[in-house]
Amino acid sequence: MRPLQSAGDEVPSVGTILERVQIDHTVIDMIVVDERERRPIGRPYLTVAIDVYSRCIIGMVVTLEAPSAVSVGLCLAYAGTDKRPWLEGLGIEARWPMSGKPRLLYLDNASEFKSEGLRRGCDQHGIELAYRPMGRPHYCGSARSWFR
Repeated sequence: MRPLQSAGDEVPSVGTILERVQIDHTVIDMIVVDERERRPIGRPYLTVAIDVYSRCIIGMVVTLEAPSAVSVGLCLAYAGTDKRPWLEGLGIEARWPMSGKPRLLYLDNASEFKSEGLRRGCDQHGIELAYRPMGRPHYCGSARSWFR
């Protein structure tokens, strides 16, 4: 069993891949522009699912829409798929064998993680939802800190 890092509280150990997956969002530090006139369209959001045990990214989605239950659902769908066709389509010769259905999602208390749609979808697929303590942002890293 591998203990999770914590800022002082005791955190449950994680013993296997996909036992606990964290999902969070961050704004990407770039501005997307219109193809024709080069006018700014907006800054994209990155939603990432990271397996706590292996610390591997198992799913992600980039969108110009603000984080929502849809971006979380798309990220989870991508987490469960074979990444090989996507990599081949980009002309990338690399392995990304990480995929599967999480047993538990460990989430912050944002509205997109409390949605009825996410709850129902997770119930249908046997995925448990667990939430970080309120007012404790240091309790678990955010997507922004994962990429620093």
